[in-house]
Amino acid sequence: MIDSGDTAWILVSTALVMLMTPGVGLFYGGMVRRKNAVALITLAFISLIIVGIQWVVVGYSLSFGQDVGGFIGNLNYFCLNNVGFEAFEGTKIPHLAFMLYQMMFAVVTLAILVSAVAERSKAGRIHRIWLALGFPRIQPLRSLVLGRWMASKAWSSGFRWRNGCACQLWILSLSPSDGDG
Repeated sequence: MIDSGDTAWILVSTALVMLMTPGVGLFYGGMVRRKNAVALITLAFISLIIVGIQWVVVGYSLSFGQDVGGFIGNLNYFCLNNVGFEAFEGTKIPHLAFMLYQMMFAVVTLAILVSAVAERSKAGRIHRIWLALGFPRIQPLRSLVLGRWMASKAWSSGFRWRNGCACQLWILSLSPSDGDG
């Protein structure tokens, strides 16, 4: 049975987490030079689009689908198949609201990841690196596999641990000559 109070709270929380995405861009944009500030703010907003699409298509299913060997979820929620307004298992909120709430954390995680490489690369290069590495390689590893482990309680340290691993992977992918000096 759906609880209207729980549903209202999760939707308000989803909106607040969504506001963290431009907030991260503005925060880190204020700590870098002017030429990189616009790039960081832009990438924070772009992460909302790219991760949103990825999360809807496969991300949610691989993170919260039925367990496959304790490592990743299956594709039973592929393109939000079987995700609707019925209560999510073990909760009193709609399944769709739960999916949106989790998606906002995946989005803000990538915005934080992009900010971790601020001024370590030229603004034009950071866009190419982010599109080449951030979306197809690091995002699925970080958000889907590690997210699945968090959801299944195989790991308990959560959001900060996942962000730290993702930022470390990204930084290791940059060579020392990628920075501005």
